[in-house]
Amino acid sequence: MMSLRKIPLLPVLSAFLFAITAQAELKLPSILSDHMVIQAEKPIKLWGWATPDAEISATFLDSTRSTRTRSDGTWLIELPAAEANAQPETIRVEGDQQIVKIEDVLVGEVWLCGGQSNMQMKLQNVDGGESAIREANFPEIRFFEARRRPNINPQDDIAGKWQKVTPQTIREFSAVGYFFGLDLSEALGTPVGLISSNKGGTPAEAWMPSENLRANPILRPYTRDLDDLYEAYPDLEDSWDEIYDEMRASHREWKKQFTIWTKLPKNEQIQTPKPEWRQEFRLRKAPTIYYNSNIHPLRFFPIRGVIWYQGEANSNNLQDAALYGTLFPEMIQSWRDAWGETLPFYFVQLPGYGGRPGIWPTTRQSQLSTWQNVPKTGMVVTIDVGNENNIHPKNKRPVGERLARFARANTYGEEIPFSGPVVKTSTRDGTVVEITFNHIEGGLAAKDGSLGGFEIADNNSGYLPAETAIHGNSVRVWSPSIDSPTRVRYAWTDTPEAYLFNGAGLPASPFEITEIGE
Repeated sequence: MMSLRKIPLLPVLSAFLFAITAQAELKLPSILSDHMVIQAEKPIKLWGWATPDAEISATFLDSTRSTRTRSDGTWLIELPAAEANAQPETIRVEGDQQIVKIEDVLVGEVWLCGGQSNMQMKLQNVDGGESAIREANFPEIRFFEARRRPNINPQDDIAGKWQKVTPQTIREFSAVGYFFGLDLSEALGTPVGLISSNKGGTPAEAWMPSENLRANPILRPYTRDLDDLYEAYPDLEDSWDEIYDEMRASHREWKKQFTIWTKLPKNEQIQTPKPEWRQEFRLRKAPTIYYNSNIHPLRFFPIRGVIWYQGEANSNNLQDAALYGTLFPEMIQSWRDAWGETLPFYFVQLPGYGGRPGIWPTTRQSQLSTWQNVPKTGMVVTIDVGNENNIHPKNKRPVGERLARFARANTYGEEIPFSGPVVKTSTRDGTVVEITFNHIEGGLAAKDGSLGGFEIADNNSGYLPAETAIHGNSVRVWSPSIDSPTRVRYAWTDTPEAYLFNGAGLPASPFEITEIGE
């Protein structure tokens, strides 16, 4: 006969009430939190979770709106747009007999800072970083550092918190993002919010949703990689966390053993098997995984635009560098689809670096093509502030400030020079090619009075160094060895020297002209 024992009532009741409370908890995503900056002049979107079919209301300034939660407990409320405001305000959300308050909210300009390691690079690690940190006391500039854990499944929330810029908080924030935000704040005189969502070593395909990748057949190499992973791991979506953590542990051990192997004397290396890189390590940078974790959860949060520094991880071979001219515009469009508007998208062209021989010029041309063909984009040239021996150049202040100039001129309408010279037309007159340029504010200028970096070719020869002369607002290019030139290029090396500038001191973009007009 089964015996019965008395169960204390209070713990059971407490557990029951806790379960009900947890299920009915009114919750907002991390991006909607204290100290945040709301995008000015755009409808304000608030969203979150609560009990199904519960009434939720939200109040900001003098506006209140209500809705009911869906069957899955999700809800979204849209409040009227607000003007820029540096006065701290409170957002009040009510539902399920609970109240959530978001305190110290400003209204201003919000930008997302995306890309890989050169965007992620911390302020404390760049030239002039320590002095910038000491002076960083700007309570109207706020930043949100998004957690960097990828996922094969689209996520609804991302860990992080809003913070005010102080010497204590800003040390590990993106240097490029900070210098961009500081310049923008000084120019506009409004609060600025910066969302840092980036990850070192990641290729652009990791920042795109699956449907956009699959929609373009040219990008089949990347969808094939994704299909291979699903074939290798049939339960990839259901068991992502376990699979990913096991892979990371294996990769750390491989990296440790590989480092030991590389330090062995040559004779011992020959006798010792090289630690084998495994296909599973591709999960670290797989297509879609950082879009799912770091962009998808932010798509309801209104922003003004995006700044982007990436391309290194898509420059491992010439095929990827050329494909970037298709991949990158598709990635930009996927983000615009997610936000439902044509967001301004300003990005950094790769600087000089000698570690990828013959590849980076093609990536730079893909980036230039993106600017020239995708509306509301802009490209910052950085060949004059790179480091040929370091893929992570430390001179980040000019990069952030040049991105800010693009935004100030093109998004906010300020009449300032924002780009160096960019090819407009090319015509041939006998043996001479004359090239005209856009963005020549103050005229064309040669560094130290000497204009180098140009090469010229015909249909029967490879490129040869060219003679050059600045002629008003154009550059004339020729070679005594070329009678009928058909191609011209400038700064087309891994580590180009910046020779051509405009009067505002901004460098010309590297370029290649393969069709010359008569």
